[in-house]
Amino acid sequence: MTVDSDNVKYVVNNLQITHDSIAREFIKEYDNGIRKAFNEYYKSIGYNSLENRVINFQASTFKNLYDRDSEFISFKNPYDRTNNLTEPERKLLKYVLYKLNWIYNNGNSKFSSEEDPKIP
Repeated sequence: MTVDSDNVKYVVNNLQITHDSIAREFIKEYDNGIRKAFNEYYKSIGYNSLENRVINFQASTFKNLYDRDSEFISFKNPYDRTNNLTEPERKLLKYVLYKLNWIYNNGNSKFSSEEDPKIP
């Protein structure tokens, strides 16, 4: 049995429309806050455009944000005050992880902000 090409075109077109919609939403959220959060983080740690050109320097600025073992990499919990995150790192992670959760849940996050007291 073969699939009619009009049906394939219809499915592909709808997938592209869905993909474009998701991409637009993410870009909008990125531009409306995530980029600003990163810029504030860079400023707070004294990061500048010259350092951005140095190979591996940008990666080293994020090294403390996550834990890594032989199988997994995971972000440190920014709400856990016992870890070694600095305040700028904590602020960045809270905001970015909240926004990613918000995007993932189509704006239906059970938390009102990254500072919502219901966050464990």
